[in-house]
Amino acid sequence: MFLDPARLVPAIRRDAELIASTSFEAWPEAAQTAALARPLAALRLPPADLERVLRHNRSYRTRHRIAAAPAIDDLAACLAAIAPATPLFPKLGPLSWKEAPWLACLDGSAAALWSGILLRSATDRMALVLEAWLVLEQPALLHLFPHLDLADAAEIRFAVQGGAIRTVRRRDGGDRPAAPGDSGAFEFVRSLVARTSFDRVFIDVIDRGANDLRIVDINPILDTRQDFGRAA
Repeated sequence: MFLDPARLVPAIRRDAELIASTSFEAWPEAAQTAALARPLAALRLPPADLERVLRHNRSYRTRHRIAAAPAIDDLAACLAAIAPATPLFPKLGPLSWKEAPWLACLDGSAAALWSGILLRSATDRMALVLEAWLVLEQPALLHLFPHLDLADAAEIRFAVQGGAIRTVRRRDGGDRPAAPGDSGAFEFVRSLVARTSFDRVFIDVIDRGANDLRIVDINPILDTRQDFGRAA
């Protein structure tokens, strides 16, 4: 999907607090408890370090007229040091490296080999969305989640806005459209919204069968109505 900075940057700056609220560490406890997985480790990136990471994205450098990307070997060493020796799914703030599928499942025991590559591979979405943390002047977290095989799970996206909840889409395992029948998932989201202050967000729910419902992602609904897509 084409991301238009001229359209999105003003909305990202205006809705910076909303965007920051969709990163796992900012979820209310009720949502974290209902999450598909909790992070196994996290690297804290203060604004100056976050910007060092974003400067490795070409579109970010072009937009801000930056000539070269800075060294980040120190951050890579810190990331490698905290990575547990298990298959990992990394996310920077609320965003995964889904545009780079080879970075979606990382061997934690080999973190010294990939930590620098990961930090130098900020995507165009990250280069836009993570500006919210720079605007707020607050740290972002690079989470290392356990990698889970969701090939056979169904995913349902709900929009929550102005007290209303509606189903946006559903996909079966294998990314095939599924027939309606999301009453259980709808009640799951309704109960969650009743216990939190969620508004103007998309809530993505994974249904692994046998009433095993979990939150996989939360994404903002911006004023532009531009949907960043599923962050995971």
